[in-house]
Amino acid sequence: MKLTLTEDGPYIVEGDFRLLDTKKKLVQTGETAELCRCGKSGTSPLCDRESCDTQFGADGDGAPPQWRRYKGTNIDVSYSARICIHDGACTFGAPEVFDPRKRPWADPKESDAEGIAAVVRRCPSGALIYDRLDGGPQEQPEQPGTIRATRDGPFYLSGEIEIETATGQELFQGPRASLCRCGASRNKPFCDENHNMVQFKDP
Repeated sequence: MKLTLTEDGPYIVEGDFRLLDTKKKLVQTGETAELCRCGKSGTSPLCDRESCDTQFGADGDGAPPQWRRYKGTNIDVSYSARICIHDGACTFGAPEVFDPRKRPWADPKESDAEGIAAVVRRCPSGALIYDRLDGGPQEQPEQPGTIRATRDGPFYLSGEIEIETATGQELFQGPRASLCRCGASRNKPFCDENHNMVQFKDP
């Protein structure tokens, strides 16, 4: 599933995917779609090509994620603060491994690899990924991919995701991502939770 940014326009999605609305109802399946990224479309989550007055630029405001690797005995975990939306799936799911009060905040050394992997797979932003060292299965991207618009919030993507700028720069590859849908993120195309600050509401 490939997603391409367009200058002052929608996300262009190509590939095998399912698009779900905020009620998790199927909107579209198929090979291509144009997704609203300004939060004003009358046909949201699809772009209506009429409502947008937001200037996005060709390459977004963000940069490719940078990763820090936390080494364990049976599993390594990598984290990108740049795309984290602080959903809490990790700290609630495995507080003995992920504790922001400690340094390092992630410590997978003595924990169950399968349990950590299951928690990481619940991270909606893709800010956490893992590498199994015990012969256990690596994460398999969802097929077909799924794009879900969340209520008054971002798009959640899962699958074999590739994000490219309008000028052809590879911005992201991974199994999960959380993308801005309100137009207010300062880290476009990634969500930075600014939809809460601007009190974004679905049209």
